[in-house]
Order: sequence, then structure tokens, then C-alpha cells
Amino acid sequence: MYAEKLHYTMKETLRLLDELDAFGADTYIPSHQRPWTKEEFRQETDRLRMIAKYTDLCVGDRQRIMSEYQAYVNRELKEDEIETITYFVNGY
Repeated sequence: MYAEKLHYTMKETLRLLDELDAFGADTYIPSHQRPWTKEEFRQETDRLRMIAKYTDLCVGDRQRIMSEYQAYVNRELKEDEIETITYFVNGY
């Protein structure tokens, strides 16, 4: 029932994001967090899609993904971004 490591798979994450995008809601309620506006939801899904893209382009190499994503956002990575990258690497 539980995975050995927390992980996201690119295919399943992108499928789920496409499904959620289809709702077109004005408010999204993520578990264990405050509700998100449509714009906040879009920012989060864009971030997940971009990290998934870099995971694929860098064939799951965590350091390369972090370097490429950091160059893309043009700033130091935030803790939650590093965590997300790790989850995608674990699921690669």
C-alpha cells in the first residue's frame, strides 16, 4: 500500500494534471492546504509540468534536473521545488 520512496511518475502526474485542467474551476482545494485560486492552481501545475519535462530531458539525473530548472527559473531553488524534483527522480 505504501511506496518505499515518495515518488511522482511523469506519465501519471501529467495525466492527472490534464484531468484537473478540464474542470476549469475558479477555486481548487488541495489536501491539507488552504484553497487555491485558479491562478495559484495554474502556477502549481505549470511548475509540475516543467519539472516533469526536465526529468524526462535529463533522464532522471537529479543534479542535471536541478541545474536546468534553476537556470529556467533564474534563481535559487525553493525547498518545495527540490522536494518535487526528488519525487520525480524517485519515480523515474
